[in-house]
Amino acid sequence: MIVGIASDLDLDATLARIVTAAMELTDACFGALGVLGVDDTLVSFVHSGVDDVTAPAIGHHPVGTGILGLLRSHGVVLRPEDRTGHPEAGGFPEHHPAMGALLVVPIIIRQRVFGRIYLTEPASRPAFSDADEIAVRTFAGAAAVAIDNARLFDRVRSTARWTQASRAITTALLSGGDGDVAPLQLITDRACELTQAEQAIVLVPSSVDLPVGEVDTLVVSTAVGVFADDVLGQRVPIDGSTTGAVFRSGTPIITEAFRYPIQAFTDAGQRPAIVMPLRSEQGVLGVMVVARPSGQTPFDADQLHLMSDFADHAAMA
Repeated sequence: MIVGIASDLDLDATLARIVTAAMELTDACFGALGVLGVDDTLVSFVHSGVDDVTAPAIGHHPVGTGILGLLRSHGVVLRPEDRTGHPEAGGFPEHHPAMGALLVVPIIIRQRVFGRIYLTEPASRPAFSDADEIAVRTFAGAAAVAIDNARLFDRVRSTARWTQASRAITTALLSGGDGDVAPLQLITDRACELTQAEQAIVLVPSSVDLPVGEVDTLVVSTAVGVFADDVLGQRVPIDGSTTGAVFRSGTPIITEAFRYPIQAFTDAGQRPAIVMPLRSEQGVLGVMVVARPSGQTPFDADQLHLMSDFADHAAMA
């Protein structure tokens, strides 16, 4: 079983195999693996046992409140009779299958909780046993090793993709590239693709003749992805805006909210985004922003670092 969950180094596939193997180990009808974010909420939820018709009807994956929050606070095993006195443990979203016994075990990687394995409804008995808990805890240790290896491989693979993109753009720009494609369009296209974003924009000073310290307005000069035509030309004040703060400071940030709404881009509600300055030896040339759809996995420090290197190389070129 341990060999099976580590049979390749794709992270998503590894997480799915861990869920399946944990279900087989305990004879559970339903299983899931929730990946935790920096604030201990669930940023990803891989599940098995819920059919393809029921899963979409349930809606958005859980975020770690309700019953999952209770289990995080009150222990790892919940039997049907344990629901007495905990009304929050009895509530499920509409269309959710009925689930009685639950077993939750953390996956700990490098002294931090990466996520939790959730198992429910053992097919041959009404509740999970102490032996089930011991078995899954042991299994979680092996799963942690497999996940750590997959994450390391994913990081190496991501670094190679960003490096390759940087070299390709530098080569294209220095050699004249495709005369029909503007340099910022090349950079924005690749950043959108590599971050799995649904939108990417570049904002530049409204007047190129002003020193950086005197710029008071940025304008969207390049846009790719959804609503690209609608967001082009939008003007954003430096003061009071998230993009303006990054332009002034030259420091990239990860955010889910913008202080100044940009029509057809940031007025769509909270969603994961990276705001990145385009820096050269002469200073900050502009700001690039990539945004994923609401509910997708937030960006992390590794992705911020990779995009920062990419943006610096592209701006220099």
